[in-house]
Amino acid sequence: MISDPFEFTPGTTPLLVSMPHSGLQLTDAVASGLTASALQLADTDWFIPELYSFLSDLGVGVIRANYSRYVLDLNRSLDDKPLYEGKVTGLFPDISFADDSLFLPGQEPDEDERERYKKQIWRPYHRQLRDELDRLKAVHGNAMLFDAHSIAPRVPMLFDGRLPDFNFGSNNGASCRFGLATQLEALTTADGRFTCVTDGRFKGGFITRHFGQPAEGIETLQLELSQGTYLANSAFSAKRFDAYQLDPQKVIHVQPVLRHIIEHLLDALQH
Repeated sequence: MISDPFEFTPGTTPLLVSMPHSGLQLTDAVASGLTASALQLADTDWFIPELYSFLSDLGVGVIRANYSRYVLDLNRSLDDKPLYEGKVTGLFPDISFADDSLFLPGQEPDEDERERYKKQIWRPYHRQLRDELDRLKAVHGNAMLFDAHSIAPRVPMLFDGRLPDFNFGSNNGASCRFGLATQLEALTTADGRFTCVTDGRFKGGFITRHFGQPAEGIETLQLELSQGTYLANSAFSAKRFDAYQLDPQKVIHVQPVLRHIIEHLLDALQH
């Protein structure tokens, strides 16, 4: 029985932050089947909870996954409908972002095991999202879900070249109010240090698209943050578990911008 699929801390504001890909735990069935390379968990949204450690000071609620996306991807639908054209990873990933097989031949979890993950990881996480957003809306009159992600700056399987630093996804403007993403773009690029795009390669995953219903008083926005803005450069060459480390000099610059983003969203929810 998977008893703790996520950690949840309720907040006092109408904003909830979700971190579905920061988990590192593996089930026995997944751990025993992964290749040596996959066991490095390269596709993790590394250190997202640490980058957003200021959320409690602002009264913002947080839900974050405990299990790795290699067990089950919480940002995919249960029917595993592809979110983008081309090669993508699914609800139960079998390839990495480097287009390498994750599992040794014939060592993937069986269907019964995967059904258990749906029941004990996916459904509880999404039920908590639904319940908390409904609660926030009832208390405050509106609510917003900010889905916090990160990714390596170069992933040839998914996009050409180098990714912009900040990648907002609003389901092509359908998941949040008009103009909000444009305001955040201006905020993140104000000092010329960072680059930004909205609804570029990443338009928001299942969580953003499913829960974002502005007409019903619930908005969503995803941020795919380039890991080049905060990880040590050695992480992208070594690709070993112990090589994924925060770069303090980078964090000094990017964390205040993340805080400004959250503060701006809180202000927007009050107007």
